[in-house]
Formats: sequence, structure tokens, C-alpha cells
Amino acid sequence: MSELNQLPSPEGCRLLFDQMDDFVYIIERADSIYQCYFANEKANRWFGEPLRGKTVEEVFPNERERRIEKLFDHVFTTQKAHTYEGSCFHYHAAEISLSPVIVEGKCLYIVAIIRNLSPQQRLEKDGDEETIYSIPAERKRIPVNTSLQPDSMENQDDDSEVQRQAELYRLITENTHDLIMITNREGEISYASSSHEKLLEYNVTQMIGRNWNEFIMSTFRDGWNQYVLNVINHEEDSLFECLLSTSTLNEIWIEMKANLIYNQQGTIESIVYVSREITDRKKLEQELKFMAYHDSLTKLPNRRYVKSVFEDMKENVDNANASMALCYIDGDNFKKVNDRYGHDVGDEFIRLFGQTIKQSIRTADILARLGGDEFLLVLPNLQQEKDILQVIKRIQKYLSEGFKIAGQPFFPTSSIGVCIYPNDGTDLDTLMVQADKALYRAKSLGKNQVEFYKEIANYGFGI
Repeated sequence: MSELNQLPSPEGCRLLFDQMDDFVYIIERADSIYQCYFANEKANRWFGEPLRGKTVEEVFPNERERRIEKLFDHVFTTQKAHTYEGSCFHYHAAEISLSPVIVEGKCLYIVAIIRNLSPQQRLEKDGDEETIYSIPAERKRIPVNTSLQPDSMENQDDDSEVQRQAELYRLITENTHDLIMITNREGEISYASSSHEKLLEYNVTQMIGRNWNEFIMSTFRDGWNQYVLNVINHEEDSLFECLLSTSTLNEIWIEMKANLIYNQQGTIESIVYVSREITDRKKLEQELKFMAYHDSLTKLPNRRYVKSVFEDMKENVDNANASMALCYIDGDNFKKVNDRYGHDVGDEFIRLFGQTIKQSIRTADILARLGGDEFLLVLPNLQQEKDILQVIKRIQKYLSEGFKIAGQPFFPTSSIGVCIYPNDGTDLDTLMVQADKALYRAKSLGKNQVEFYKEIANYGFGI
């Protein structure tokens, strides 16, 4: 490690790990018995007493929880780091990261970090069977050329014990997936753990002296600056999520927690950031959000999506002193397609039907599938009725050109009911009812027809 990239004193390191939200342990083995060499404040507080020197059996009196001892056996035997997931302590879902500390080719310690994967979800102590399963993690094993031996603290003088603790604290930072970074109040980096190298693809020596802002994507910098200010003013005790840029310009998501370290005078000496990558989680969140707001067959927005954006669309329309049309679109004779060609062809028909309409509308327009062969088209920022008719004529033209499914040509038509905001209603539910009434009238007139709600309202058709 470069002399420019030094951890704080052992006492500062202890404070660093004591302020982590995760459980942090150093486990040593002597005569096939595992005992705790170090535990951070959170771990000690959870058990209600200092854990140093206690055996696994003393720390985990519950036989089910002592199964973690088997995980230790695996890491000691293979000398490879592993990450496990399962329930642990009061966590319904936990990540258990175990990293071997190799001394002269022999595994003497395990750095164990237990992280809660499900905030707000606490495991009820109701006797339910707990599960722990293994997920291999590709980690770099870091050999340590040192004379560390698992002797008791009583056999060490003060200086050697300080050196021993300093080395173990360093090993924690080098054997964890977490990104551990220390900056001053202005964000200038004085320490970065080696885990930054794999994630950001920077040598840590390249990071020392630079401002952390340089690695944060520009759209998140103001938020990060405010987050740090709130932490300094004791107004923030939460996680901050942001995108980082790697040396190869890739983007990764992280969540970070900032903690303050004070000097003996009681003023802020530095800020410690403990971060973890959450790119996969963010991708999953985006996928789940897409699924929640889009139709699975056509990948078009669904009714929920329209509801989520409708108020903003109304505001934009009002500000532009314009109007907005809702078009209820129903495919003609779709049932016959299903009956004659089967559901697989029917599904493809619906998908291509929606795709064709999507290709014929404007960029600002929203096409949503409501179900079956029913679609809702929202046309914002209209100045006159002919603007609506132009879009509808274009839809009819594109549909008339048809498409093929398994070599079979189809030339679909549609019936369309139209209502206008704000003339025919001011809320989405009312407008959809009005558009549906207009659609019902259009279908009664035959295929490929368009009807406006105002027409049936004026003449009382179907109302």
C-alpha cells in the first residue's frame, strides 16, 4: 500500500468499523476452535457484551445459528473467499461475506462481514427454520507477508498489539467488497481501499489527493454535496445512492454511508465513507418498475403508467393553453383471428397491432394497452380538432398496409372513441368513461369508424 494511502491510527480504524452498519468480526482458529478476535461496536451491542475471546458456541448458543461454523470450515479449508446469503441474527435476508487472511501460506483469520439485505424486514423469532445457502464470489485472495500469530493479547506488549491491530484493520479493508474511503470535509481523498481498483478500475494511488466529486456522475454531484453538508450538520443519517464513472467510462451504482471522525479536540478530522455496489439491484428495480408500468405482451405502457403521468400531462397542457385527446381504440374482429388461427397468432396480432399504431403517432403521444385488443391513446398539446383527425388518419393508413404472421397477411381495422380534455372531463376516470361511450357508438356504426364524445353528447346517443 502506498504511503500516501494510509488508514488512520488503530483507534481511528476502530471508530471506522464501529460506525459501520454491518456486523464486522475477525475470527481466529486455535485447536479447531473458532473464537472472536475482534468485533465492531454493532456486533458487541447486539450480543450485549464484548465478544473478544468468546468461542462460536458462546456467541451462537442457538444450535441453528451455529451452522455458520460450517461456513468457517469451508473458508479455512479452501482458503478462498465466499459470500453467502440467508437469514442470520434478526435479518430476514443477510449477506455473509467471509474472507480468509493468509499468513505465510496458512489461513489464520477470517474477516466476516454480515450485511442486512432487507432493511425494515426483521426476522420474527417464532422458531421458523433459517436457511443459509452459498453463492460463490470471485474475490482476490491477498497473501500477507507478516509474522502474525494467533497468540493471546496478554502475551503481546503494547507496541506489538497496536501493530497487530493496525495490520488486521488493514486486512479488513483489503478483504471486503465494501468501498472504504476517507476524505476531508472538502472531499479530498486521503485513503481508498483496494476494492476501488476492481470496481472503478483506478489504481488507488491515482485517487489519493483527488476530490471524490470527480468520480461521481455530474447529475448526482449537487445531491452528494448536500448529503455531506447534512452529515456534517448532523441532519442526515441515511444512505446516499449515486452513479460513479469508472476509468473506462462505465457507469456503476453505489450506495454509501458517511461517518464523521473527530480529533481529540472534538472537531471533525475526516469523513469515512463505506459504500457498496448496487448496480444489479438498480437494474432489477428498473426491470420490476418497467413490468409494473408496462404490458408484458406488447411492452407498451399500461393503465397504471397513464395514471402516473396524467396529472403532469394535464399541467403541461394547461400551461400551453392547449387541449388533450383520449382515444379509446378497439381492434375490429379480433375474436375471429383468435378463433381461426389460435392464441399464439392472436398474441402476435395484438403485438403487431400495437406496434403499428405506435409507429404512426407523435413522439409526445402515449399509447397504452388496456387489455385484450383495447388500447388507449393520449394526444397532448392539441390546438384544434383537425390535429386529432390527422393522427387518426395516419393510424388508419398504417393499419391498412397490414402485416404478416407466419406468412399469413392481415389487414386490421379499428374503432375509435374520442373525448377531449378539458371539454369532456377533467380527471382520467371520467375521460376514459366518455371515450368508452364514444367507442361504443363508433362500433355500432360498423368497422373502422371514429366517434367523438361531443357528438353523442349533443344528440344523446348511448347516454
